[in-house]
Amino acid sequence: MFAPLPSELLEMFHQIRPQIQERLLSFKNVPFHQYFYELCFCICTPMTKAQNALKVQQKLMDLHFKENDIDLYKIVRGNSHYIRFHNKKILYLQDMKRNFSIVEEILRTIDDVVRLREQLSKSVLGLSFKESSHFLRNIGKEGVAIIDRHTFRNLQQLGVVDFETKYPTSKNAYLRIEELWKEFSQFVNISVEEMDFLFFYNQTKTILK
Repeated sequence: MFAPLPSELLEMFHQIRPQIQERLLSFKNVPFHQYFYELCFCICTPMTKAQNALKVQQKLMDLHFKENDIDLYKIVRGNSHYIRFHNKKILYLQDMKRNFSIVEEILRTIDDVVRLREQLSKSVLGLSFKESSHFLRNIGKEGVAIIDRHTFRNLQQLGVVDFETKYPTSKNAYLRIEELWKEFSQFVNISVEEMDFLFFYNQTKTILK
């Protein structure tokens, strides 16, 4: 049996819920031609501050990276928006750009969000279940959880996941924790998508993406 959310966290959620819902609605209105840059953002986020990945996304948009050859190293290595493991992520970005038509085909032909995540994680270099879930959430899809180290710690602190449980590094482990999170979400009547924003806001006092 799960325990309820702590009262201070629940109070915080009710205060920021309108902002969260506004942000989730904005994701549903992201145009298809913008999906390329949302995927760039999600490729940059692992082990990197979301604010830095967002700055890189904006720079890539300003330089029309999808259409142009640009010096990615200068961008992802910038001091004001440093992206960790930048050499590897440059390769991921370049590969994704070359093969983005495959991503477009997947998004046009698959409706089910779970199947979408599965196919994206198989087809895009550098996309695990976590990054694929993040990308899908950022283009308005619901029903999959973004399990990063931050959300994982929150789930442990709330008793959803045992402290003995290790951070998921396999598909099956990810799915087990996702299922527990979904059950907890139903228990407290807060969607997984909303709770993800609540965790992030509790740490940073910002609502980003």
